[in-house]
Amino acid sequence: MARIVEAYGTKLRLLIASCEQYLPVGYHWNSPDGGMFTWLTGPDDFDAGALLPAAIEAGVAYIPGNVFHVDDTAHRNTLRLSTGAVAAQDIRRGIKRLAAVLSDVTMAERAEHPVIGVWEVWAEGAPFDHHVMTFHAGGTMVQANPESGNPWSSDSIGMGVWQADGSSVHGGFLETRADRITRQAIGKSVISFALTVDGDRFRGVASAVGYDRAGTPIGEKASAVLRGERFVPPPQPAR
Repeated sequence: MARIVEAYGTKLRLLIASCEQYLPVGYHWNSPDGGMFTWLTGPDDFDAGALLPAAIEAGVAYIPGNVFHVDDTAHRNTLRLSTGAVAAQDIRRGIKRLAAVLSDVTMAERAEHPVIGVWEVWAEGAPFDHHVMTFHAGGTMVQANPESGNPWSSDSIGMGVWQADGSSVHGGFLETRADRITRQAIGKSVISFALTVDGDRFRGVASAVGYDRAGTPIGEKASAVLRGERFVPPPQPAR
């Protein structure tokens, strides 16, 4: 019995670790204390039953969660994973295949380019390193961060444009700036960026140039390394 418990425990821990490593943002799973099953929950509009044929074609199977309920129209965004008949060495490969299928669906349901949406962004090297960026389908974008990030001047919300070439995105945005003491306009900042989007994450670089009110560059060009994660609303609490 002890060997059976250890074997199932090892496979279950491997399953959870694989989910944490490979599944895309927006999908959640439970971490049971024992057994051979894990429940996966996707976004509200995710349909596990509709996705099953594509998953089987990719070499991985599961049971859609709605079949466990009297009302089979409910809980269609859930599925049950099992390690019971799966060898430990196959679990990681199976979750990678499932992750690829889920990522394809997520991407297809979004607008024309994967950068479209809201992103939480970390900018290493910037005066303030925590930002929010929103990319719109029309090619415009907005950037925001707490204006207290710079001790000498405050800046407006950044507004700009972007263009894409495959998974690569480049563009820039404009911020107006004011002196914190005099509260007078002192110029603007123009920030350029280049990103590479990979599913629900991106990495890239940015550079900023400051200008006085006459449009003359001031100071040295600043640079930052960007890391972004797509913002996904948390699941609604159970009622």
